[in-house]
Amino acid sequence: MLPRIGLLFVSLLLAIASFSLFFSLLFSTVAAFSTIFQVTIVFALPVWCLCVPVVIAVKDLEVRRVWIFFFSGSLVGPVTFGLWCLFLEFRGYSHEGIWHGDPLTGLGGISGLVFSSLVGFLTTSFYVIASKILHRWSPDSQRDAV
Repeated sequence: MLPRIGLLFVSLLLAIASFSLFFSLLFSTVAAFSTIFQVTIVFALPVWCLCVPVVIAVKDLEVRRVWIFFFSGSLVGPVTFGLWCLFLEFRGYSHEGIWHGDPLTGLGGISGLVFSSLVGFLTTSFYVIASKILHRWSPDSQRDAV
């Protein structure tokens, strides 16, 4: 159980680092990497906590479960982010300010949905690939093959 949670956390950090690196290359500054990394981890860590019970419950990633895992892992971030934006809108915040964001940066709820789905997809991809590799190297899988 703990190795799978640790693997998910490492996958999250790797996904956030690769997303931050890609996004900071758009701005062509090294200082943007740390800022983007910090902001992304603030939003992604609570969603990661929502995914931990799923990782605990799913012990073996079979072919059918992998696709369900990919789908749910890629959608949990945008759904959570969308619900948060709707919650802010119901509390009386501006519709334009939430969904379209600052006119100078253009970063708002719509771009947040896209970015969170990208980070969720990367995290899920890294986790599934690493768990498949570790499962093939485990002594249990070699014993089953004999």
